[in-house]
Amino acid sequence: MEAGTVAQCAIVVAALGWGAGRDGEGWAHAPGPGATTREGDLSTAPRSGRLTDARRRLVIAFAALIVLLLVIVVVALAVSRSINESATEKYVEDAIPLQGAVDDLVLQTVGRQSSVRGYLITGEPGFLERYRAATRRSEARLEEIEGRLDGHPVLADLIVRAEEQIDTLTVFYEAEIAARGAAPGTLAQVRARVVEGDRRFAEFRRIAGLMDADTENFIREAQEAQDRRTDVLTVVLVLLGGAALAVAVALLIAVPRRIARVLGDLEDERAATARAAARAEGLQRLTAAFAPTLDDEAVLDVLGREVRDAAGVDEVIIARPDPAGDSIELRTLGGVRSGDGRRRLPIGADLPIPTVARTEEPMFFADAAEAVAAFPDVARMVAEGPGGSWAVLPMRAGGSAPSVLALRFAEPRAFTPRERTFLLTLADQCAQALERVRLHQEQVHIAHALQQSLLPAGLPAVEGLELAARYLAVEAAQEVGGDFYDVFEDGTARLAVVVGDACGKGPEAAALTALARYTVRAVAGETDGPAATLTRLNGAIRQQALGTLFLTAAHAMLERDGERVRVTACRAGHPYPLVVRADGGVEEIGGDGRLLGIFDDPALSDVVVSLGPGDCLALFTDGLTEARQGRAIMGEERLRAVAAGCRGLSAEESADLLLRAASEFAGGALRDDVALVVVRVVPGPPPPVPS
Repeated sequence: MEAGTVAQCAIVVAALGWGAGRDGEGWAHAPGPGATTREGDLSTAPRSGRLTDARRRLVIAFAALIVLLLVIVVVALAVSRSINESATEKYVEDAIPLQGAVDDLVLQTVGRQSSVRGYLITGEPGFLERYRAATRRSEARLEEIEGRLDGHPVLADLIVRAEEQIDTLTVFYEAEIAARGAAPGTLAQVRARVVEGDRRFAEFRRIAGLMDADTENFIREAQEAQDRRTDVLTVVLVLLGGAALAVAVALLIAVPRRIARVLGDLEDERAATARAAARAEGLQRLTAAFAPTLDDEAVLDVLGREVRDAAGVDEVIIARPDPAGDSIELRTLGGVRSGDGRRRLPIGADLPIPTVARTEEPMFFADAAEAVAAFPDVARMVAEGPGGSWAVLPMRAGGSAPSVLALRFAEPRAFTPRERTFLLTLADQCAQALERVRLHQEQVHIAHALQQSLLPAGLPAVEGLELAARYLAVEAAQEVGGDFYDVFEDGTARLAVVVGDACGKGPEAAALTALARYTVRAVAGETDGPAATLTRLNGAIRQQALGTLFLTAAHAMLERDGERVRVTACRAGHPYPLVVRADGGVEEIGGDGRLLGIFDDPALSDVVVSLGPGDCLALFTDGLTEARQGRAIMGEERLRAVAAGCRGLSAEESADLLLRAASEFAGGALRDDVALVVVRVVPGPPPPVPS
């Protein structure tokens, strides 16, 4: 029925009903003064009967119209509630957990790849255990995702492809683990295994990206469809409700009350939809806040701040088992007791948080009485602290022991299935953020250990010379840098100093750095100068067939010449070493030479200079000269001006001055790693000539 027709019918019925209510007899009026009714006059009786019959028919029509309107409104509201409830449940209980499961599957596979890399490089059994745990969890996640694939044909196809890639990776990882267990292999072989694993893992990451995109598209499309349905139904219901309300206001007191109740139900459904959207938005904000954090304290800070906003809680507590596994540490991140600091509970205590840590099953308490009934020991804690309701949630991710997230709400409340799903999803997001931090720190530890193995353990003590070396990484990187240095005596009364920069980072750079350092050490005593040594290094790099990898280097040989020190220097595509004279003069040394590893003949040559008492020699990588301040770089000219200030300083003071100047020019944050070696001739009598 069109809206105009409904309105017209309502007006007619209202007019008829108003007459009946006012007169009491409807259209059967009493005779007026002077009117007579004669016995046997039949005209009045038939008219009165027709009016009564008409009134009865109008009343029936009115009642039918009211009933029809009420039926339409009730049915429409019921359909609205059903659609809204279905869309909300699909959105909250299906799409978001499914996306979380897909993200966790990717995270577990990243953890497997990281653990295999760690095991191949270090051979530590702990990495192998974490690989096995990550494998089991990834299999569990695959089963969970496969159980949620109804209505996701694209994701189902991607899951099949992802399983194939995971199976391929598993076969490869198992083979490499077995090979590593049988024989550790050379560094080059380890590098080749790691590179091959990265190549195979790249295809899985591509498919995982498509899976993430599909789940995000599903969430977005479900939200848009839900919004459209809600808008259309709201317009229809407002029109029908308005017509029914117009009729009811004029004729029936009960109808407005009924409409008010029905509209209240509709408002409740709309409020539920709004709450679901707010929860989804809170999870998105939380995910965005966690994304850039790779530090444990930073993640906990975000967790305490953002979880309170996303879930509307009054207190946030995180509990994590200690390494020994016999106790659990509680830390209040936000709420009325945030100043309490850290507390410990035995892992076997009969309390909610230790129980959830042991069982990995969530617990929800509507009020303090419910918590005390389940755990009598809670009574004392409730008496000492604020009441309310609690959600105690396991945080499961990766191979580490599960932590617990406890959320306190100020008022007692019964947690609905939707709220429980939301809170569990929120706990999973927090667990994944903490797992990312753990994996990052693990990678940093591996990179640091490998980097330290590529640097000398210490500097030799050479009479008459001061030596200082610096290695500065711009940040706690997950990959090994290519900058390196080495200082050693070559066995022929000469002191060898080499500084180099391998292109790139990671296993390839580490392999090239190790090849360079140990090749120079091996051949330095057999050659007549740095140019010959670096030429042989170039041949070794070319022989290894490292593709497009290359190396720049500066190499100097120092030997006593009476009171002075004779320096033979060579550079291969590297910044010029600097000689700072005792009077403050600065000179660049080293002939022209090309990159190592690219050309069959790098065309290297030696340059000889003499250092007197108080003179010093500085070799460094381009992290110093390429320090940036906006678009400007420090450059060789500014560095020479700074080096002039090394006059009269010790080798240690000179090294500190050069690094400090570059850092201050860059505003305190260098963008590239720096390797630096400073050699200074100590003023005084020359040392005795060695026999």
